[in-house]
Amino acid sequence: MKSRPSIRDVAAHAKVSVMTVSRILGGKAKHSAATTQKVMAAAEALGYRPNGFAKQLRSRDRIIVGVIFTRLPQNFATLDLFESKILGALEAELITNGTPVLLSSVSPEEIEEGTMPDIVIHGFVDTIVCLFIENPTYIAALGEKVKNLIHIGRTDAPVTQIEADNREGARIAARHLHGLGHRKLVLVRPHEHVSDHVERVEVFCAEFISLCGGEGNIRFAECSVWNNDLTEAAVSQILAQQLPDAIFCTNDFMALQIMRGLKARGIKIPQDVSLMGFDDMELAEYSEPPLSTIAVDKLAIGSKAAELALACLRNGKPPSPGALVLPVQLVERASAARKA
Repeated sequence: MKSRPSIRDVAAHAKVSVMTVSRILGGKAKHSAATTQKVMAAAEALGYRPNGFAKQLRSRDRIIVGVIFTRLPQNFATLDLFESKILGALEAELITNGTPVLLSSVSPEEIEEGTMPDIVIHGFVDTIVCLFIENPTYIAALGEKVKNLIHIGRTDAPVTQIEADNREGARIAARHLHGLGHRKLVLVRPHEHVSDHVERVEVFCAEFISLCGGEGNIRFAECSVWNNDLTEAAVSQILAQQLPDAIFCTNDFMALQIMRGLKARGIKIPQDVSLMGFDDMELAEYSEPPLSTIAVDKLAIGSKAAELALACLRNGKPPSPGALVLPVQLVERASAARKA
């Protein structure tokens, strides 16, 4: 089935930018007669008709909040349980306050190329919340194109950001495992570059080594925050040397992968090795044994993002750049125990 021609198709046919096409067809800006004729001819040749819904969005852009997240390859989850919980809280808060939410996604390739989503290109919204986009240059560019930008997750871009206290959470995890008598650890970190995880790794290692003095030892293994393709490799890295006292994973998804891989090889948790994660995913409580972790208040993150977005809409002022750091807490469960 042939798809309906889009504004991108018109731009490619006329060899001009999408923004130029949008402005000419929308009658918002004057261009040269030649450029205008070229765009109109391209639209006619392709049979392009402006999207009525898009016009409606443009007329209501001040009462709609856009949400942008990363669209991942087909074999990965587009939104994991952690992000879905945040998004649910964000949407519920906005809708309760009479503000619709417009979702949009960008692929890793589009982020790398600097391609903006349609809700930005067409000016559908002037307030956007981003979820964990791992490219500060892209986020900074978004911040220049929309009036109000709020980013959920750690970023080096000079924008308003909401994040869990990764540093304190990493310290709490290090203190907890040290307090249980563990001195030889494997730290499982993601193969992918994720800013929050980088911070967790750095602070955990510094805190644990400081607590242990000359007695502490940390080895590393790599897993994936998106799928289980690297589970076996990570388990092999853990078992390549003597079994450690404990394993700390920088999120629960990786911890649950490691738990499954170790149990498949007959290793008992926590009798043979303690295991700890980070984030407190819903599944962590129901694993066998239940997973010790650092709890991140996902509902609070989503609600805070909605609160900031609503304030922008009501006051007509962009949020101040900087980080809003929300507290975390230790959740002790059966997967981590005192060293015998």
